[in-house]
Amino acid sequence: FFYHPASRTVVMGDLIQNNKRLQGGLFTNLVFKMLGVSYPGGGVAWDLRVSSSKVKTKASIDKILSWDFDKLIIAHGPCVMNDAKEYIKQAFSWAGPQ
Repeated sequence: FFYHPASRTVVMGDLIQNNKRLQGGLFTNLVFKMLGVSYPGGGVAWDLRVSSSKVKTKASIDKILSWDFDKLIIAHGPCVMNDAKEYIKQAFSWAGPQ
């Protein structure tokens, strides 16, 4: 995670993905859907969710949510240019209520 206070932006890279449907990519689109990282909702991939400690993940996300930010930059899919805290809460809802 990287937090840039001046622009009120959090960068998460690959942790959250929001992959748009690929034209002619039937298998890839199916994998995106199965992993839980397909557009429009996206989220944290299934393999990361099952291999992560919910307690540690929740503690990390709670810390991130305490920062003053409104934007989220991710590597795969559209970035979130407003109300990014709600988007992160939804993406990490599997770890427990924020």
